[in-house]
Amino acid sequence: MKRRSFIKLLAGLSAAGTALTLSGCGETLIRPDDKQMLAMLQFEMPDYEPTNENVLKKVRQWMATQGVQGENTLKFVAMENDNLQAKGVVTVHIKNKELKVSFNADITVVNANLIRFSATHFKDMPGPLAGESDSTQVFFNQVKDQVLTLCDRLENYLGADVGSSIANFQQQDLI
Repeated sequence: MKRRSFIKLLAGLSAAGTALTLSGCGETLIRPDDKQMLAMLQFEMPDYEPTNENVLKKVRQWMATQGVQGENTLKFVAMENDNLQAKGVVTVHIKNKELKVSFNADITVVNANLIRFSATHFKDMPGPLAGESDSTQVFFNQVKDQVLTLCDRLENYLGADVGSSIANFQQQDLI
């Protein structure tokens, strides 16, 4: 099974069976409390000894530099022990319009080669498509996929050589 498929399976399990069908409407909706996902990111950090502290520093460095890489972003909020909180925004395109969805991210270091990425409190930002992510089709097929793409970018960064251009990360930042 491919890693992305496995991550999607994990993300879908937490919300499976929570969809609510409105009578007479025919559209399947998801409750705001059920909009959540979980992904486990596995990586190997070359060129230095991976520790939980170094993993969190590299995640935080990625957050500071990744904003220029697209419409999906994750901004640092706080860090405690082996846990980091962030605010994220993803953008999906529906009928030539943009829907921006904000969420809270909780990143926990399980060990120096594995982190748990949990996304909760999804909320549509004001705009012409506000409320569209309540549709299970939009949430699971578009919003969730954009968050998983963000996770893929983070995983690639964590697994990159600190001297490579993809990482853009300095060895002295780890000291």
